[in-house]
Amino acid sequence: MERQPQDWLESDGLKRLLHEHGGATVVPNDPDLAGATIGQVFLLVRGIPGSTPELTSNLAMVANAVAIKLGSMRYHHRRYIEHLYRRFTQLQNENQIANLSRRNVRVCERDMLYEVDAFFHQFKSTLDMLVKILCIVFVTTPGRLSTYIEVMVTAL
Repeated sequence: MERQPQDWLESDGLKRLLHEHGGATVVPNDPDLAGATIGQVFLLVRGIPGSTPELTSNLAMVANAVAIKLGSMRYHHRRYIEHLYRRFTQLQNENQIANLSRRNVRVCERDMLYEVDAFFHQFKSTLDMLVKILCIVFVTTPGRLSTYIEVMVTAL
């Protein structure tokens, strides 16, 4: 049965959170990102011998976090493009900036720099979440390993 977009409002997990904690914060995902990431989890789980509902739940939770991170990356990419077009228009219209540019003086657009920084921060965070998926599947502890290579080598 295919879940409808608002089915999570009536999910057992949300009801349990509300009962146990009195409140919950939810972040609706972009449907295409959530479908792709969580869909991959269900394909992955099918190939794991002896998978349990707990394993599926843990993987779905991490996949949800990956979907949120991918949404953040998409957001920062779009913001960067907006700043890029704004800067391009300024270069066409403002003689001072255009003159500096012709003299090979680059005036950094601070907002563009911040968006690139935020994009790569989210990229690293997404990799962190993906490593957690490996740790869940291969039953390792992510906190004791210091690099992605060590996690992958240990997991494999």
